Amino acid sequence: MLNSLNPALSPRRGQTLRIIVVCRISTEHQDERSLADQEALYREWLDRHWDGEVEITVLASQGSGESLIRDDYTRLLELVDSRRFDLVLTEDLGRICRRVHAHLFCEACEDAETRCIAINDNVDTAQDEWRMASFFAVMRHESYNRDTSRRIRRTKRNRFQNGGIWQCPIYGYIKPIGSTSINDIRKDPESEPVVERIFTMLEGGASYAEVADWLNRESVPTGPYRRSDTWTGKMVGQYVRHPALKGQREWNNRTTRRQNSTGVRRTVPASPEELLIRIDPHLAFVTAERFDRLQRILEQRNRLYRRHEVDGCDPRAGVPKRRTTWPSQHMTCGVCGETFIFGGHGRAGHIFCRGVPAYTCWNATSVSALDAGTRIATRILEEIEFIPEFDQAFQEEVHQEAQRLELAGQQTHSRIAAQLKRLEREESRITDAIRSTGFLPALGESLQRIQSERDRLEFERDQLQEREDTLMHLPTMEEIRRIARAAIAEDLPTSPEFGRCMHRLVTRLIAVPYQVIDGGLMVLRAFVEIDLIGLCSSSLWVTGALPQFRRRFVVDLFDPPQRAMFREQVMELREQNLTFTQIGE
Repeated sequence: MLNSLNPALSPRRGQTLRIIVVCRISTEHQDERSLADQEALYREWLDRHWDGEVEITVLASQGSGESLIRDDYTRLLELVDSRRFDLVLTEDLGRICRRVHAHLFCEACEDAETRCIAINDNVDTAQDEWRMASFFAVMRHESYNRDTSRRIRRTKRNRFQNGGIWQCPIYGYIKPIGSTSINDIRKDPESEPVVERIFTMLEGGASYAEVADWLNRESVPTGPYRRSDTWTGKMVGQYVRHPALKGQREWNNRTTRRQNSTGVRRTVPASPEELLIRIDPHLAFVTAERFDRLQRILEQRNRLYRRHEVDGCDPRAGVPKRRTTWPSQHMTCGVCGETFIFGGHGRAGHIFCRGVPAYTCWNATSVSALDAGTRIATRILEEIEFIPEFDQAFQEEVHQEAQRLELAGQQTHSRIAAQLKRLEREESRITDAIRSTGFLPALGESLQRIQSERDRLEFERDQLQEREDTLMHLPTMEEIRRIARAAIAEDLPTSPEFGRCMHRLVTRLIAVPYQVIDGGLMVLRAFVEIDLIGLCSSSLWVTGALPQFRRRFVVDLFDPPQRAMFREQVMELREQNLTFTQIGE
């Protein structure tokens, strides 16, 4: 027997009732059978309220109900706007979307003259009082979501403090199947030398990208829970900052915030008071002192390369970065001083002056980045091959400089230690004042100033210690040639390793336009200055920029025309009274 609705169901046209039924589960962890259960509920409801022909369109999906950019939600709006359907049937409004947007969807159905019924929420847009029921349903769903979120948050915080499982360990850790405690996770012995090499490279001045390239060459896996199988500089930075490497786990250092315009949640830094810390020594790959020291070194080293904020915002936030092939963004224009960039007149792989598209430079000649890099690298190797060995006087000069700086380093160590003790006493007094009188802006500013000064001194101490740990010695020219062949000749000019080597080695690279005196195309000639200290050990910082390490030369980034190539030979033959016909033969 049919249960009557007020008003009863009726087709828009004909005898067939056209219905959209909405089935949705929130996450992939939910049972997909729930979609079939929802569909069965709708068919049972229809059996009680309609006995005629029916055409059902099922929209089954998986996604967050808060998100307004789901494909299934967009599809539902399109179907309602088409005015081809008589009814939208859902278990509750939360299956369609959440917050006030669920009420707005009901209004959209009303505008399209498509009836919307939410069974459990007692919402029926064909009834006059549907708006009040819709408002209460929206508030009830929002309240349930918040209460559920708080229960989940409370449970996870308690389990973390009690040694709950680490759900997604990073590379280097083994998580046994079925483990329920952090004590079950152990370090992978095969990864220990890899982590040691990562820290050693970064402490020696390597960039994140260099470490990533080494990891990829050695086929080191990125970790069991990484989507990508290839290391990137960003991934290396995230990895070395993970506190688990020093045996410390953190919880609630980040939280999610909903973007109300789209309903999508994004991660943001959490409040400091929300942070939970747990010490698990068996997870440590390096000591806490070494880990913290590296963080300070990387912080100071990378500070120079951060973008300056404009009105408190990063002007390039969200803009993707890419690696560029050397010598792009390294070679400068000899006319205006701007760097060369890709995009030379629409020719793939060609670079030209940045000032040309801005109409601030007339040097419009472009050159192939691959060809220019190959020519310059070849000439650098030739130049290094003919550099003579260092004489005895120069070696003695380097040795004396190392001894002098070693004595100065000891004095600097004493000065830094005394200043750190003074800052520690001042910080202790300010902390006691805040504890007794409460927080005051002046005390907070003083404490922040002291902490900044302490970070600067600790970084200076770390840099000094790094230099002292390095053996002071002057390599022979044969060693430098071997390093140059390995660093330049074995890498492709388009590879990132080649570009980083060139950045260390080439201190000046200027491209100047030239033209044959009797006319022809404009070409580029590069004036190059190299400093061999870029190829040597970091211990050679004591030598500064000595002439023995520097070389300057010119490289033609073009193939000269035949008349220019043979000009000197032709002149020699003309002095022998030969005719041009004889010379040509």
